[in-house]
Amino acid sequence: MDSEKIKKNIREFFDLAEIGGSLVVNFQEPGSIKISLQTEEAPILIGEKGETLLGIQTLLRKILTKQWNQRFFIELDINDYRGKKIKYLRELAETMADEAILNQVSKKLPPMNAWERRIIHLTLAERSDVKTESQGERDQRHVVIIPL
Repeated sequence: MDSEKIKKNIREFFDLAEIGGSLVVNFQEPGSIKISLQTEEAPILIGEKGETLLGIQTLLRKILTKQWNQRFFIELDINDYRGKKIKYLRELAETMADEAILNQVSKKLPPMNAWERRIIHLTLAERSDVKTESQGERDQRHVVIIPL
């Protein structure tokens, strides 16, 4: 795997899409690439609930996989959206877990995508006073925090 050529392919992708800004590409481990983009076009590129960002990430992964005949894990972050979202989700998880314990009632969180639900589960996994479950189907899938 030629990391410089892959970086060039990623830069070309953003250039062809006429997406400007500062681009940083890091290789975490074989087949895992973290891409950070700082741009003024962030609201459009992130989209509602990060859906456009996930779409761009998926498209880029498919292009690289086809081009290099190798599977890639791509993590795209635009203007630290992911970092801010993780912080928000962790705070939400802790607050709702505390409420569940205080009131001794399960707390149902709003529907979330798999990545967001995973953050909630991981945040509360170390706690011995609550457990989490994903419930629902498709776009209505959500986390329930259950006091123990």
